[in-house]
Amino acid sequence: SGVRPGGSTVDFEQSLSEAALIASISSTAGSDPVALRLEELAADSARFYLEEEQARDSETAHVAENVSWFAASEGLYDLV
Repeated sequence: SGVRPGGSTVDFEQSLSEAALIASISSTAGSDPVALRLEELAADSARFYLEEEQARDSETAHVAENVSWFAASEGLYDLV
């Protein structure tokens, strides 16, 4: 999924009880370092935004980045 600078919402295929989420930026589209932030986690969606650091310059605008994510209901699972 692509996350835009102002934030993006991803919808889950089904509603999850007590959703757990793993997410990571999987591209390097911008030249400045950026962090992925989770703004909201709901039973049926998650909202992310990008936060650019300011070591090189004071602006914080960043281009869209690809994000890989996995969501599931909390619990113990057997991975076979």
